[in-house]
Amino acid sequence: MRRKNFCIMMGVCILSTVLYACKSGESKDDSNSAANDVAITEAAENVSENVTENVTDNTVDSDNSVSDDYIYEDELPSDAKFIYESAQYELGTVNIKYPVILVEGQEQVAYTSIHAINEIIKDDALSILTNYSINDGTDSVNVDYSIFIDGDGNISVKFSGDAMYSNAAHPSVLEYTSNVNVYSGTRFKPISDDKLSQITEHFEVGKDYEVCSDETDIKEAVEDYLREYDMSMLASELNNMDFDDDRQTPYTYSYQDEDGVYIIISVPTAIGQYAILKIIE
Repeated sequence: MRRKNFCIMMGVCILSTVLYACKSGESKDDSNSAANDVAITEAAENVSENVTENVTDNTVDSDNSVSDDYIYEDELPSDAKFIYESAQYELGTVNIKYPVILVEGQEQVAYTSIHAINEIIKDDALSILTNYSINDGTDSVNVDYSIFIDGDGNISVKFSGDAMYSNAAHPSVLEYTSNVNVYSGTRFKPISDDKLSQITEHFEVGKDYEVCSDETDIKEAVEDYLREYDMSMLASELNNMDFDDDRQTPYTYSYQDEDGVYIIISVPTAIGQYAILKIIE
């Protein structure tokens, strides 16, 4: 079991990407797809069985009742200090880790908003199983995460890893996020709509962002590529950035840490498959 204090420093940017290219080029026969859909559905329904041994699955039933081991509360304490434990989904060659949020000293209390955000985080973490037609019998997936919680209870989780399709020559790097608020139990946007409009307007000249890379050649190549980015495509991607409650699959993501706010955007494989852009305020 792993615990962290209220403000958790998010780890260094890990090179990864979304599976857009792999997804669009993937082809599976009908029988495999049907079997895969059944396996994914059963796995999603029974994910609590795959949680690591020492992690609490604080599930609230539809009638708002909980097991006898828990106390059910609606209101979070005003002095709550938020921590997390790691949970793990394992099925075949698929391994996905994700955080479970708790209140320090109140681990046996099932809070309404805490339960809600844990469900969102878990759903976002496992979304790649269905969004990218992962076959747990033949495809290999490994995902870990880093997490940051700010003073307003906003939680950013950045999932990083890789996926290897059975018929692919090389693995694809994964990078996706989940942004939730611990008090509301709902999603939040690290970047305001006004800031997104400003970024889009100035994107070609790179006024509102800087590319996160320690390699000068890669950084320059990404900057050159982004200057030529199709602005209509960019506007669409930014407007549909991050997961939403309708489970739409985004191809651009955002997150925040103690140093600022970031966008993850797809780029050609030759220059890294994706780029992380730090937003300049």
